[in-house]
Amino acid sequence: MGQIHGHRANRLSDLASLPGEDRGGRLRQALAAYDEALEKLRDVPLDYAQTQNNRANLLRDLASLPGEDRGGRLRQALAAYDEALALRRDVPLAYAQTQNNRAVLLRACLEIK
Repeated sequence: MGQIHGHRANRLSDLASLPGEDRGGRLRQALAAYDEALEKLRDVPLDYAQTQNNRANLLRDLASLPGEDRGGRLRQALAAYDEALALRRDVPLAYAQTQNNRAVLLRACLEIK
């Protein structure tokens, strides 16, 4: 059931980039779907970690929108990446991808004024 919410969140995130869509609204819907998925995936560590990674990517995107608390969203994303990393230590490629995403986020944090 959690994977269904995760797939829904991915599609909502995809929709956010289409012309004529309410980007912020779609991204917030996707965030809610990721949160629902995480509630159901606690007992499936690798799926939980993948969902946290995707959620962190979305939070990074939300941080770039006008009216969003950029610093707050980036801190939420950092926490999500850290949680994903803790569960991905034994999956080298997934761990490396999440580390890369986290590094990109840290660079964005440096740009906050």
